Amino acid sequence: MHSHSSNLESELSTWQIYQGPRNKRLATQHLEYLIYALMDGTTRPKLDVISATITIDGIQFNLKNILKAEPDFEHLSFHRLQLSAFGHDNSLNTYPDPLGILHPVEKYAIGYWSGGGYIDFNTLLRFHTLTTESYLDLAHICFATHGLNKINTHEIIKGYRHEHPGAFLRERKRLAASKQLIRHKGFTAISVDSLHSFGDVKTTLPENNFLAKSIIPYANSRSENEYLFPPNTEFAFIKEDEDNWQALALRSINYENSYHYDQAFTPAQLKKIIFHREKLRLNTLAHYLQQHHNEFGVAIKDVIGLIDNIQCEQKTSLQHTLKIIASLQDLLDSMDDSLTSGAKSKLKLPQEFALQILEQLQSLHKPVPKPPLTLFAKRKSHRLENAKTGNPIMEQNKRIKL
Repeated sequence: MHSHSSNLESELSTWQIYQGPRNKRLATQHLEYLIYALMDGTTRPKLDVISATITIDGIQFNLKNILKAEPDFEHLSFHRLQLSAFGHDNSLNTYPDPLGILHPVEKYAIGYWSGGGYIDFNTLLRFHTLTTESYLDLAHICFATHGLNKINTHEIIKGYRHEHPGAFLRERKRLAASKQLIRHKGFTAISVDSLHSFGDVKTTLPENNFLAKSIIPYANSRSENEYLFPPNTEFAFIKEDEDNWQALALRSINYENSYHYDQAFTPAQLKKIIFHREKLRLNTLAHYLQQHHNEFGVAIKDVIGLIDNIQCEQKTSLQHTLKIIASLQDLLDSMDDSLTSGAKSKLKLPQEFALQILEQLQSLHKPVPKPPLTLFAKRKSHRLENAKTGNPIMEQNKRIKL
C-alpha cells in the first residue's frame, strides 16, 4: 500500500508545485452575490438564457463569464438562516446526517448530485451550457461544496477512479509529460472500493487525499462508497503504464486563469455590489427570523428598519458601512442563538448595542428616522433617573435624540 504513495512522492519531488492561501477573487464574490439574491426570496432575479445575464439592482452579471473565470467555490460563505430561507421544503429534512453537521439544503444538494444531478452539475461547470434551470443548478453546486467544506476527513483512505479512454487521456499524457497539474472543473468522485469503479483507465489515489470528503451518509447509493472532490481541484498524474495512473489531489496557486473577469465593471459598480451583497445577506437573516418567530416579530422588525436605513454613497467609507452591517448581524445572531437554544423567555435585545448602531447610522450623513419605541426608547423618567446616578452608558447616549 505504501509503495504506491512513496513512488508518487518521489516522482513529484521534481515538480514545481506552489501551495498556499488564495484571495477571494472577484468572480467568486459576484457568484456569492447571485446566490444570495436567489436565497433572499424577495429579490427574485432571473437568468436570461440567451444573453446569459442576471440583473440585480440595475447591474448585469454574465453567468458564463463568471464560470469562465472559474470561481473558488470553497470560498463561498452562507449563513445558516440564509440556507433555511432557501430550503423551506420540509422534505429536505428526510436526508440522513449521522454527524449532525450539515444543513438540510446541503444534504439535499449532495444527495441530488449522487442521484443523477452530477450530469447537469458537471456539464454546467465544464462547458458553461446554460438552460432555464442553470441558475438553480448553480445554487445546488454552491450548497454541495459548502457542505463538503464542513465535513472533516480524519480517516486514511485509498481511492480509485476508473474512466473510459477519450480525449481527456491524450491531454493528461501531454500535461503529465511536462509535469503540469490538471484542473478538474467539475466535481470528481472516487470510491474506496475498486469494484465500484468502471472503465479501462484506472487511477489510484494514495492515502493522503484529505481534500476528498465522504458523501456515503448522504448519497442516494451508499454502496458505491464514494468520496467527492470539490470543483476546480487539481491533480498531479504519474503514469505507471498505458491504463494505470497514480494521482495526488491538491489546491495549488500554480494555476492562473487567463480570463480577466473584472474588465466590465466600474469602481462605483464594484463598491455598490459589495455593499448590496452584504446588506442582502443581512436582510435575508432578519426576514427569516421575523417570519418564523412571530412572537418576536415587532422587535425584529425594528432591526429591519435599521437595515433599510443603511446607505452607501460615494462620500461614505465602504469599510465603515460594512462595519455597521457586521454589528447588525451580530445582533441578529444573538437573537437567533436565544431562539434556537430554547431560551425564548430570556430574549432581550441589547439596547445599548442597538443605540451604538444607531449612532453609526447617523454618522453616514443620512437622516435617520426616529426609531420605534419598542426597541430603543426609554421613558423620560427612567432616562433621568439613570442620568442622576451617573450611569456612564446613559451619559454617553444623551446626545442621541430619541
